[in-house]
Amino acid sequence: MGGTFFVTYNLQSCVPKHLYKKWQESYLQRKAHILRSFPNPKEELDRLEKLEFAKRDNYFDSLSHLDYPLKQDAVAQTVADSLHYWHEKRIELYAYCIMPNHVHTVFRIFEEQ
Repeated sequence: MGGTFFVTYNLQSCVPKHLYKKWQESYLQRKAHILRSFPNPKEELDRLEKLEFAKRDNYFDSLSHLDYPLKQDAVAQTVADSLHYWHEKRIELYAYCIMPNHVHTVFRIFEEQ
């Protein structure tokens, strides 16, 4: 397999279930519309993905003033340690950013030997 990935993950407590469900329904509706309406939908789907990422990232950033566990140095260090643990074992860790309520990572997964 292998590949390079940009992954963002968040604390579960950041997004209420009703909001997550609303986001998911909206995304699926917009994606279905694009697939029905465009003969070559790749560009529009890429645009949708970027808009969805920006919407969620802005939402997380808007809550960064709240008291989340990742603001605690010890918790953030545990996350950083876990990312570094896999570096040069299963992944090549390029970068990461630990925010108060979410984490951004860029890494490459090593090919299976």
